[in-house]
Amino acid sequence: MRRRLWNTILEMALQSSLASGGPPFISLDDFDTAPPGNFDDDQITTDDPIPQPPDHFTQVSIALALRETFPQRLAVAKFLNDLASPVAYEKTLQLDAELRAAYKSLGCILSAYSRSTTGSAPSQYEIRMVDFIMHRYLLSLHGPYFGAAFNETVYAFSRKVVVESSLKIWRAAYPVSAQPLNGAVAPKADELQRLITCSSGFYPAGAIHAAILIAVDLRMQLKEDDSLEPMPLRPDLLSVLQESRSWCLQAIEAGETNVKGYLLMSMIATQIEGLMHGLGEDEIAGLLIKAVENVGEKCVPILTAMASKTHGEGEEAGGGLQQLQSAECNETMEDLGCMSSDTLFDFGNAEPMGWMFNDNPDMGSPSLW
Repeated sequence: MRRRLWNTILEMALQSSLASGGPPFISLDDFDTAPPGNFDDDQITTDDPIPQPPDHFTQVSIALALRETFPQRLAVAKFLNDLASPVAYEKTLQLDAELRAAYKSLGCILSAYSRSTTGSAPSQYEIRMVDFIMHRYLLSLHGPYFGAAFNETVYAFSRKVVVESSLKIWRAAYPVSAQPLNGAVAPKADELQRLITCSSGFYPAGAIHAAILIAVDLRMQLKEDDSLEPMPLRPDLLSVLQESRSWCLQAIEAGETNVKGYLLMSMIATQIEGLMHGLGEDEIAGLLIKAVENVGEKCVPILTAMASKTHGEGEEAGGGLQQLQSAECNETMEDLGCMSSDTLFDFGNAEPMGWMFNDNPDMGSPSLW
């Protein structure tokens, strides 16, 4: 049990570093505690339990598999957040190779568990959670070079990694099965989707960041295209625009009071749709105004009902809504939804909305990561 607790502390310390942008307060030299034993939960309460074989899936197997990648993930967090880290793209590529090798080994372990016929196997929730976590580290590693990749081909690999990892993160958060078909009622959310929708911090921040980066890349593809015919965009990336708006609205309906994520995704999706149809700047500006008005029309009734439930009916409810609106106005655009503590996607000194619509967006220099 003590090893399980220590393993949890390690993961929390590492995740905190990644989310806050601060250096990890732990190193591999700070401890010599071995990973937890491969026990099922009910074995812990017995005297002298015998651990299960390594190839036998237990309730701690996912944690053990992730522990194998801890050195590589810790190296990424240290490189990104330590003040003394060199700003060297070669180091980024080296860490990328090491992290991918660890991720490949992790995938082999999980695949072996899934093929096993002697016991239980990892659930889809667990597999998608692992994918989400590992791609978040890949995304964070290459994110500092995403903006530079629009102008410098040497960083083209990082742009590709950011887009593909963002898509993997988004699909883990919002699987294809979550999409309603032909106007049907949306299927019931699974455990991971519910966690990301209703929680705050690492998971919803990762999801909205992934959607924003995909949207930025789609916009830049349209801006870079100088052909006479409209440029075909990948359908799997385009679908994220509508899905992210639906997800942001679901989060608000679930109790989120910050509508900035929904507002931002609605605006950039509207601009991309305008660019795809070859509209001029004035026409797109009109569509953006309508998009903002539509966000208000959808969100104000939800927030009003939320305030009524919290503060009661009548004047008290009106005061509650006024407080909610005041809080929204006082927050900065950097606090997108539940991302207030997450600095991994600091876009430098760019104006909060301007970077999204600038033809040469500054996504922050590598030294800021």
